[in-house]
Amino acid sequence: MDFETDDVRDAKFKKFTSVPTRTEPSTYIVEHIVELQSIMLFIKAAVQDSKHKGLQSLSEHVDISFFTKYWSLSTPQVQQQIVKRPSPFPGYNPAAARSSLNDLVFEAMGSKTNTRDFVLCEEGVNAMKAKLWSHINPFGVKQWQDIAKDASDGSIPRNRHLAALRSVLGVQNYMNTPEVVQRLQETVKNVKIEFGNFKFITGEDVRNVKGNPVNLPSLWVEFMDKQLKKFTEDGTKFVKDQVDFALPKYKAHLADLRQAEKRILDEEASKNTPTGKGAIERRVQEHNALVKKLPALKTALSQAESRLETTKKAVDVAKKAMDSASAANRSALRADHKAKLRAKIQAASVHYKALVAKGRQERDIIKLRQTDLAALIKDLEADIKQMADYRAAAVAMKVPKAE
Repeated sequence: MDFETDDVRDAKFKKFTSVPTRTEPSTYIVEHIVELQSIMLFIKAAVQDSKHKGLQSLSEHVDISFFTKYWSLSTPQVQQQIVKRPSPFPGYNPAAARSSLNDLVFEAMGSKTNTRDFVLCEEGVNAMKAKLWSHINPFGVKQWQDIAKDASDGSIPRNRHLAALRSVLGVQNYMNTPEVVQRLQETVKNVKIEFGNFKFITGEDVRNVKGNPVNLPSLWVEFMDKQLKKFTEDGTKFVKDQVDFALPKYKAHLADLRQAEKRILDEEASKNTPTGKGAIERRVQEHNALVKKLPALKTALSQAESRLETTKKAVDVAKKAMDSASAANRSALRADHKAKLRAKIQAASVHYKALVAKGRQERDIIKLRQTDLAALIKDLEADIKQMADYRAAAVAMKVPKAE
């Protein structure tokens, strides 16, 4: 599953039967459509865990004692009942029998022996989806607003801003594709079936805090419907908020570009007069002075890019060393990994500043070139329309159904 095209103005998702051709090749990872953390979130919501913020409010308050007693219990009796349970989920492999309720439920979510509801999903969208699923803002507010401001006036490439909006909207489009909805609902159904086997396996009902039996499979579906609704609402809110913040910035810069264009047109219209001729000469001198400074800014950016790549590789090497180290050596290697991370963060900051410096210089140059300026105005108008379209699409986004 990937975007239909690599056009930053197209957020539609599509199922491919072979790896699509891209300007820059996509990376794909195996995707649990129902994120694995859903089980933990469901149980915490069901028992109303006061330590966990932002849980879904469910119609039943489940007594935690059942989960405390049985969730991870792996005894011969439990294992025997798992084997004998009358209604395993479709696709369950008896040769890979599970030994606890925990193992059984996560097997129903998907595993090496239960792969039919998996998809290969574009890595960036998968990462964005995981954040939204956990109700985490995809970006820090200040970080995102800085990107929007710098993109609006050309300090950084505008596609860096639009691509993030596209990724969030892409997650929502992905979750509404027929292939994904089918697999989503199959996974919910598989887990629902195994929750329904709990009494047979343990010999006990799941009960609420008043001691009455709880229909855990129905509660699971209730949770998933609410989770999908919140997941969609979070994505919609992000797109709306960010477009509402960015649009005035883009429109203000568009007005600035139009004023620069008017200046050039006025100068060209009076080029045969002493005043017009003098204005054009001054504009050319200003342009040439800016162009003369550009190579140094490009060199600084290139050096910053090289430094950033070096620090990224150093972080990867340090992490691998830390992960594979013995307990005795891990502390020192952890400190080295942190130092490498700090160096990477510093390099990223230097790189961003170099990118902004070059971008602003190039934008100031374009504002003095009539043909380039006209093309830029057209592109900026298209970006403004695209953001408005993304906002409208996010507001109209459907909420997937759990079953």
